[in-house]
Order: sequence, then C-alpha cells, then structure tokens
Amino acid sequence: MSKDAYYFPHDSNAQHDEKILQLRAKWDWRGYGLYWAIIERLRDCEKYKLCINSIPGLAISLSVAQAELESFLEQCFDVKLFLKDNNFFYSQSLINRMEKYDNTKKRLQEAGRKGGIVSSQAQARLKQPSSMRLDEIILDKSILKNTTLPAKAESEYVCKTDIDYVLYGYKLEIGIPDIPAELRKWDKLNYKRFVKTAKLLMDYFKDSKEVVNCIEFTKKDCENRNISWTLETVAKRINLYKKEVNSD
Repeated sequence: MSKDAYYFPHDSNAQHDEKILQLRAKWDWRGYGLYWAIIERLRDCEKYKLCINSIPGLAISLSVAQAELESFLEQCFDVKLFLKDNNFFYSQSLINRMEKYDNTKKRLQEAGRKGGIVSSQAQARLKQPSSMRLDEIILDKSILKNTTLPAKAESEYVCKTDIDYVLYGYKLEIGIPDIPAELRKWDKLNYKRFVKTAKLLMDYFKDSKEVVNCIEFTKKDCENRNISWTLETVAKRINLYKKEVNSD
C-alpha cells in the first residue's frame, strides 16, 4: 500500500476538541478510536463522503453491531463531527484538510512535471550531434533575427531537481505566494541557508514527496504547539514524523 493511500493531516491535540470530548463522555476511548476509524474510511472514499446505505457493511468491517454504530453516528451528527448530505455523510474538517493537501500536492506535481520536461529536453540536447555545417548555423541565426521568440522559461518556476521540489514545498507551507517572481525572490535570500538541510532530508527519505509530507506534518505539529519552525525543525522531527506515520 502506498503511503498516500492512508495519509491525511491529523491534529495532535484532537482528543481535547470540545466535540470530541462530548463524544468521549459517552463512548470513552472506544468511541475516540471508532471515530478515527471512520475518518480513515472517509479518507479513502470519493470526495471523502460515505453513503449512508453502506453503514451495515461499515459495521461489519469495524466489528461493531449495526445498531451500536448507528447510535454512535447519531451522536456524531448531533455534535457536528459528521454532517449529512442527502444520502451521504462526511467530515467537513477532513474535507477542508484534504482540499488543502490535494491542492498543494497538485502544485508540487505540476512543478515536478515541468522539471521533468526541462530535464528531458536537456538530455535530448546532449544527444544531438556535436557538429553542424556552417550554413546550418548561419541559417539558424537568420531565423532567430527575424522571428519573435516566445517568453523565456524564466516566466515559469520550474523544479529541476528533487532539492528544488523539496524547497518549493517548503515555500508553499510557509506562505510564499505561488508566483514565480515571489518564489525566486525567496531563493535569492534564503536558498543557500536551506539547501543543505533539504539535501540532508533527501538523503534520509530518498523520496522528495515523503520529505514534503514530513514538512506538512512539522508545520501542523508546531502550529498546534504555538511554536515557530523552519526547515531545520523538520530535520529534527523526523523520528516524530515516522512515529506518527507508523501509528496510522
């Protein structure tokens, strides 16, 4: 199973949420575990919503009596942990988190795709013959003089390496606008400071997407604790991130 199949952002202090406390008052920790089991199921559903008609099957998969699960869900509806939408129910909190996660993931994938295109074009150029006839070179120059060239590649922000991808993900998480000029401005001021840490994280995880997941986890954890963080903080919290992932 790929890590993306079960990953979703999760507050480390969720057990103290007012709605969760109301749930625990009646169902104790068993209800807390049941709630997160349902959240995990919603995470894997299309649009993060589950059909109400699937409750009998859900009860079987969770090893809970159907009547008990229905009673549990009713309280979740009462305290607004879950909401109903026609024949479906869902967690608005999960949807909000996953929309942000999916949007960030899409931007990173697009940056990686553009970087792949640039890389393949560079490789193609290396495979070209090293020599050309003089008349071909002259012809090329004459064409350039009389042709309006498209905007330079600098108008886009392209991640050419895994390190670029990691730093791009970090920039998005700290609130840098996804605008080429703003991203390059940050690079000029901060690239030298953070590139070594990005390399260390890549050496450890061997997967740029996993590094970005670790960055997202660190950001959320530090925000919950009301403390500041940087990419160096991410490197220091690798073990905490691994523990969280393995516990899921």
